Amino acid sequence: MKFAKKVFISQAIKLKPKELCRILGVVVSKYETENYIIINVDDATGVISLRAFGDDKTLLENVEKGQSVDVVGEVREYRDEKYIYPHVLSIVNDPNFEILRKLEIYHEALSSGEEITVSEETGEERFAEEEEVEEDLKYAVLRAIIELDTNEGVSAEKIVEELKLSRKDVEEAIKKLINEGEIFEPRVGVYKAI
Repeated sequence: MKFAKKVFISQAIKLKPKELCRILGVVVSKYETENYIIINVDDATGVISLRAFGDDKTLLENVEKGQSVDVVGEVREYRDEKYIYPHVLSIVNDPNFEILRKLEIYHEALSSGEEITVSEETGEERFAEEEEVEEDLKYAVLRAIIELDTNEGVSAEKIVEELKLSRKDVEEAIKKLINEGEIFEPRVGVYKAI
């Protein structure tokens, strides 16, 4: 029988796909569609998303922003982004439980010689700043697609050249724009605004 390793989010991000882990953190955002739910969880060492699809999304339906959650799940990866597919989720209302879990994780990390870095700013502050930057980047990419399109669509390379951004940042913005229905991909690697 496999046991889930108790870890901080910064450690979970380093795990291999299919590994089981147990994290504790605060819900900083929730995105819900008819087919899936994505919840971002922060524990001051990092942020990771919990993703549930189809019938499994009922596990995340009652979770709200600001709640502390204890999650056992499987690390998965999609387009170079790690996330957790939850198997068990509990909403934590007892601050003593939170302290106990954090001490357990610190103990395990220290026993293995691993270094843990905790952010000075709160998760909500860090996530709000990241969201603001992501929104600016997303709309810069959308604007570039609209301006550079000559009815053939625009390649990611052309957007990277025009905006002088990293390929990874442009690809992340493109993914979000596709998911939000702002752009589509008529051919592989070529994008058009809707």
